[in-house]
Amino acid sequence: GTPQNAALNRDLAGVADQLAILRDRDIPVLWRPLHEFTGQWFWWGKHGPAAFKDLYLHMYDYFTNGRGLNNLIWVAAFSGEPKADWYPGAAYVDIAGPDTYVKNHDNLAPIFSAVQAFVGDTKPICLHECGPIPDPDLLGRDSDWLYFMTWTTDFIMDPKLNPPDFLNRAYNSPRFVTRDEVPNL
Repeated sequence: GTPQNAALNRDLAGVADQLAILRDRDIPVLWRPLHEFTGQWFWWGKHGPAAFKDLYLHMYDYFTNGRGLNNLIWVAAFSGEPKADWYPGAAYVDIAGPDTYVKNHDNLAPIFSAVQAFVGDTKPICLHECGPIPDPDLLGRDSDWLYFMTWTTDFIMDPKLNPPDFLNRAYNSPRFVTRDEVPNL
């Protein structure tokens, strides 16, 4: 009943209206709400894991049950420090993953393992934000990222972070599936 609650629900309704357009066109959405929630730099992470999970579950219930948005693939987007007590739960997450901006092309196995420690083998794990992309030759069972997303063109275009010869080798690796290899579903 507070003005803040009314504003939140008004915003959720507006977002749901837009997502419903995509649902009605049979377009799935990788839905990554409230990203980097284990950090303290966004309002949704400032009040701890219990408050965050209440907010996340409120959104999930409203979008899924209240609005019938069955086109959302829910991505739990941890910061670079994934913590189990912030995990909304397997019933509310389809994909989980951290972000990190290391300055190398490491496989990032330690951060992969940190997420895997609480999602187990039940959820795919993505690297939802990164600067340099992982070297496909270094990936394996201990860092089997579902996908990665390089943040903005500045990172992908910086030859110091992602040299053109490395990008060419990476995107031509059989390890990565690129858009031209995805069937037209």
